[in-house]
Amino acid sequence: MTDKERARRDLESVYRAAVAAANPSILVNRALDGQLAGAANVAEIVRAAERVFVLAAGKAAPAMASALGARLGARLTSAVVVTLPGHDVSALAGDSRFRVIESSHPLPSEASIRAAQAAVELMRAVDEGDLAIVALSGGASAMLAMPAEGVALQDKLDAS
Repeated sequence: MTDKERARRDLESVYRAAVAAANPSILVNRALDGQLAGAANVAEIVRAAERVFVLAAGKAAPAMASALGARLGARLTSAVVVTLPGHDVSALAGDSRFRVIESSHPLPSEASIRAAQAAVELMRAVDEGDLAIVALSGGASAMLAMPAEGVALQDKLDAS
């Protein structure tokens, strides 16, 4: 093997490891297992919850929501999944607990406001003894944008 071939092999190995380390499903499972910084008590908190609600928003929202649904099983009561048009949500299809809402990125739109309203509605259903898991990834700030009362969306866009 030449030096160039060895370097290519090593770079490809580093690339594969970096992609794997950022895999949303792997990260969600590591968090649920308490293997991430600040997550030591997560398993205990999930076990103690009467019901679990999930808000997943961003470009990785479908993968995060799918991983959470698989791990939580029947404990998952309801989820709002905010993602971009065209993103693969097939893993969530047929499961009525998941409400998928398409939004916009990089700039907020009326779809962002509808998604934020759905998130607020979901959080209002959370009672004492319940757990709300909020899983955010890149793009979530644009996908979940609700200007304050009296502020128009265009004013928010002009200020961005």
